[in-house]
Amino acid sequence: MGGAAHLGELHPEGNGLCGRPQARGQIAEARLPLACGCDPPDAAGAPGAGRLAAGRHRGTFGGGGRALAVLRRGPACRDVVLWREAGLMLGKGVRWFDDWFAIEQVAPGVTAIGEPRFHQLNWNYLIEGSRRALLLDTGPGVRDIAKVVRALTNLPVTALPSHMHFDHTGGLAAFDNIAIADLPVLRNCVADGWLRPTDELYVGYWEGMTWTPVKVSQWLEVGREIDLGGRKLALLHTPGHSPDSISLLDAEADIFFAADFVYPGKLYAQIEGADLKAYLDSATALLPRLTDTTTILCAHGKPDAERLHAAPRLARQDVADLAASLTRLRDSGERPDRWPVNDRLSLLLWEPAFATWQSP
Repeated sequence: MGGAAHLGELHPEGNGLCGRPQARGQIAEARLPLACGCDPPDAAGAPGAGRLAAGRHRGTFGGGGRALAVLRRGPACRDVVLWREAGLMLGKGVRWFDDWFAIEQVAPGVTAIGEPRFHQLNWNYLIEGSRRALLLDTGPGVRDIAKVVRALTNLPVTALPSHMHFDHTGGLAAFDNIAIADLPVLRNCVADGWLRPTDELYVGYWEGMTWTPVKVSQWLEVGREIDLGGRKLALLHTPGHSPDSISLLDAEADIFFAADFVYPGKLYAQIEGADLKAYLDSATALLPRLTDTTTILCAHGKPDAERLHAAPRLARQDVADLAASLTRLRDSGERPDRWPVNDRLSLLLWEPAFATWQSP
C-alpha cells in the first residue's frame, strides 16, 4: 500500500460545495423535485390528480397522502416508482433531516445520509476527519444532498462516488471537490477535461436520467490511503457489481464502507458490467482485511422486520457467505437468474455476468 492521499488540495477554502442549481422537473402537487431535467409544470394549471403537466415524462401519484409516484420515461426506460409513501418509519437513532433525507450518526465522525423515499433506498456516507471530510456517494440527485452536507459539517468536503451508476452520482455536480478512483475504465471516460461515463457504467437510461458532466479534482490511486486528518481510509477496488466499483476500509474504526459490493437484499449482478468472476475475486481478497467485529455499512437496504429504515449493516460472515455461494455457483455449472447467498442476501444474475466464469 502506498502513501496517503490528501483530499481537497485544489479547493482548500470553504466546504467544497459549489451550490450550482441542477436542472430538475417538479410535480407541482407533490412538491418533490425530480432528477429528470424536464420543465416544471405550471402550479396553477396542474391537474388535481397529480399528472406531470410539462416535460417529456408523464407521472401520477396516489391520493390519501401516500405520494406514490410513477413516471413513464420513454421507449428505452421502464416505469419506475420514484418515491415511496409518506408514512415511512425510521429506526432508533435515525431522524428526518427534511421530508426526503434521513440521517443517522453510525459512528464517531460517520454520518449516514439516507434517501428512504427513493425506490433504490440509497444510503450515502459523510466521513469526517480532523482536517477534511469525504462524502461517499451523492445519491440519485432527486434532492440536493449538498445542503445536507453543509448542515452537518464545516470541513472542506470531497465527493467520491463508489461507482458511476446514476443512483450514486446524481448529486455529484453540486460539489467543487470531486475525487475519482484512478481506474483505466474511468480515465477512458474523460474527454476535453470532462468526465462522461459510458451508458454501461452510468445505467441512467433505465430511468430516463441524464448525466451532468463534471471536472475531476483528484484521481485517487487504488490501494492508497485517503488521509482526512486523524482518520485514514483504504481505497479498495471491489469489482463485480460493476467494473469501476470501489469500497473504503477504516481499519482503525473497524468499518468497511461496502457501497454496492454487498448489502442486505438482492445483489445486482444482472446489469451491464456485472462480472461474477470479479465478484468472487473481490470477496476472496477482501476477507483477510475484515475482522469478526467489522461493521459493514452498505449503500442500499430494505427496512427491518418492523419496517423501520436505518443505515444498512452487514458483517464479515456475509462476505464469507457471498464468496462461498459464488464458489458453489461456479462449480455447479448452472446459469440461473437467481442464486441464494444466505437469509439476508441473494444474487440476481444474467448470462453476460458469466462470461469470464471458469470452473476449476
